[in-house]
Amino acid sequence: MSRRQTTDRPTTDEIGAVVPSNRASTYLDPPSGDTVSTEAGQGQTPTPIKKGTTIMTKTTDEVIDRFNQAFQERDATLLEDIIAPDCVMESVQPAPDGTRYEGYDASFSSWKALIEDTTSHFEVEDVHTGDEWALIRWRYLWGPGPDDSVRGVNVMRVVDGKIVEAAGYSKTAPVVAALES
Repeated sequence: MSRRQTTDRPTTDEIGAVVPSNRASTYLDPPSGDTVSTEAGQGQTPTPIKKGTTIMTKTTDEVIDRFNQAFQERDATLLEDIIAPDCVMESVQPAPDGTRYEGYDASFSSWKALIEDTTSHFEVEDVHTGDEWALIRWRYLWGPGPDDSVRGVNVMRVVDGKIVEAAGYSKTAPVVAALES
């Protein structure tokens, strides 16, 4: 079960009532190398939310909910309007620096590949959101055994209702002799 801690305002409905947030799962990037860069997708502008006569962009909490929902429901189309044209995403693999994906198309394609991989899935352990920043702690599972998973975290930044930065980190470090006991 996910725990949510926010430092910004809670999610509200059309009349301003606070509504619960559903947390689902998140991403871990497949192995690749170096930097992947593409031009930003055409027409990728912030999608405003209209509340009465006021137009607002999605909050960080709403964007992260949608991001996690895309992985939970295995529906990459849920990501289409929450990725910034100039998004920079750094994956977990390959160590030590991961792969850097620059631009809407490269970031979307990487996340889409993870969503479409039915041999693995994510379990969100915890989510914390603030004004622009979010931390998503997760477990990535690829098999039934106790050694068939890894824990990690995503650090994400959301500006004007779009993901502009995302970096994934996991517990895949080599054995550290000083910590063995």
